[in-house]
Amino acid sequence: MALPTGPIRILKETVPNFTGGTARLKFSAIIYLQIEDDTERIGIKLIGPAAIGRSDEGEESVDIDLNPFYAAEKGVSRRHAVLERARDTVNLIDQGSTNGTYLNGQKLQPFQRRVVRDGDEIRLANLSMRIYF
Repeated sequence: MALPTGPIRILKETVPNFTGGTARLKFSAIIYLQIEDDTERIGIKLIGPAAIGRSDEGEESVDIDLNPFYAAEKGVSRRHAVLERARDTVNLIDQGSTNGTYLNGQKLQPFQRRVVRDGDEIRLANLSMRIYF
């Protein structure tokens, strides 16, 4: 199946088995986010920066909308964080969110890049997820 072009694309497909821990992203790799207590993973082909948060009608939209996972009730900001690809790694950047962004339990400073590894836990306020690639 050919992958579409653009900043990101949400894909629903079978997820391969993962080997945890690497920070290296293959050129054509898809990033998967698995939200806490959800068995389905969200597949993303990360080409440019992808904003994570929650979108409201009439407001600036985000690339990865967490509204289906009760994001507002869990304290996720509208434009909470960004995932960006930097050659063969993925960075997580807090966008000055109200309730903070955490990587493996450590709070990120606003607008500071942190390299994400396969299997890491990302927490936006009180909404946790794991990233796989």
